[in-house]
Amino acid sequence: MAKISNHVFSTNSRVIKDFLTHYKNTFYAFCELLNNSIQANSTVVDIKIEYATKELTKAPIKSITVKDNGNGVSLSDFDKKILEIGTDVKKGGQGVGRFAALQIGCNIEIETVAYDDDLKKYYKVKLPINSSLFENRKLVDMKFPVTEEILTGKHNSYYQVSIKGLHHNQHTKTDRKNVIAKELLEENIRLSLFERYPYEIFNETVKFSLNKKKLTKSEFAYDTPVLKAVTFTDVKGNEHPISFQFYKVKLNDNKAKVFFQVNNNGLKTVVNTYTYSSEWFTQEMGSWFIYIDSPLFSWDLFKNIDMDELGDEGIDKLKSFAKDIITDFFISINKNFETFTHKLRDSYPVYFDDKNAASETQKIVFEQFAYI
Repeated sequence: MAKISNHVFSTNSRVIKDFLTHYKNTFYAFCELLNNSIQANSTVVDIKIEYATKELTKAPIKSITVKDNGNGVSLSDFDKKILEIGTDVKKGGQGVGRFAALQIGCNIEIETVAYDDDLKKYYKVKLPINSSLFENRKLVDMKFPVTEEILTGKHNSYYQVSIKGLHHNQHTKTDRKNVIAKELLEENIRLSLFERYPYEIFNETVKFSLNKKKLTKSEFAYDTPVLKAVTFTDVKGNEHPISFQFYKVKLNDNKAKVFFQVNNNGLKTVVNTYTYSSEWFTQEMGSWFIYIDSPLFSWDLFKNIDMDELGDEGIDKLKSFAKDIITDFFISINKNFETFTHKLRDSYPVYFDDKNAASETQKIVFEQFAYI
């Protein structure tokens, strides 16, 4: 039989003033829920998004639910892992990620099933939260009613977050960070998820489903991504390994998008995106996603572009290096370039013939002509 107990929500007062709008937009907040699932060793993440119909509603979404098959949270650990903010529960963070849902909606419910090693039983625990409780941001401790239910037999653990009462649907003016992001719209969400989690989807380390339809690599990408591992030498002469993954994707925009990633507690997270352009990337080559990551990259590197670690000159060198690697890749698969070089071999055999080595002047002229 379920019982309701009051549990104390505790937080560091300097943290609570920011965590309700901690993320860049609602899609980033949504992805934080998925990140938490992956970091909890989940192999299955089920997403349910209830999109609005023709009824009168301000927002295109009515509710969101994320459920995973990860470790769950036991009753004994619930207060420490869920109801404490600004603690050391999660290395490298303040433990606010589990409340990212509050940036999307004012009513959330956390539900979890897990085996309790201390109590030697399975428990289902439910916690409803309304963001209005945090309007007085000076509060540090608040009581929340938590439903605890002992389960008989063996059960599969899970962790679920449900979001209702979306801020976007409120009658008052919606803060920019609470507006439903375009990535969450029905026509964009599947591709948005692939952009954010290409490795997990392509390699099926995590099986995502959206409204009961699985996200598969064949839906988004052709073949196996091309991996290029290179070494970048910074302005101080220090060497850093950098990897590039090239995905040819099933889009009709004929563009190449570049994503810089950082390590987020074992999870690769996109922190910077831009569209690549070059005379060697032509429309007939289709659409590409290029993911770049390195131990050199950090959150601060992309938040503070002039940080002391690299400086303006170092950032410029890194950007130029990345563009050169990407350009070399597209040159290598560009049929026009291949035809062009064959013609040059016929026209300038002295440059390619070892027996008749070209002079330095000839080489310079050739290279300038070849890369115009």
